[in-house]
Amino acid sequence: KVNYNDKPAWVFSDVHFREQSQPFDSLFQFSEGLAAVREFDKGNNSKWGFVNKDYEIVIPYKYNEVSSFNKGLAYFRIADIEGYINKKGDIIWKRKID
Repeated sequence: KVNYNDKPAWVFSDVHFREQSQPFDSLFQFSEGLAAVREFDKGNNSKWGFVNKDYEIVIPYKYNEVSSFNKGLAYFRIADIEGYINKKGDIIWKRKID
């Protein structure tokens, strides 16, 4: 955890604690080659997306909630829709939350 413009942020670092990625509001550990990350400094409007091991955004920021990938799928929620996406960001299953 580091500070960017006096705001706390999370970054991926190497074994020598040198920053390797852009800052994120939150992040998960890598699972199946991808890590969930929450965009930095967007306040309550921050969305989740996924980066690869080169820290490139491969699934864009658009989710209110996510989980790590497990057996090729990750949980997501956008507003009143929840479901599962694959590692390309394609929706595999979804439903409306009442």
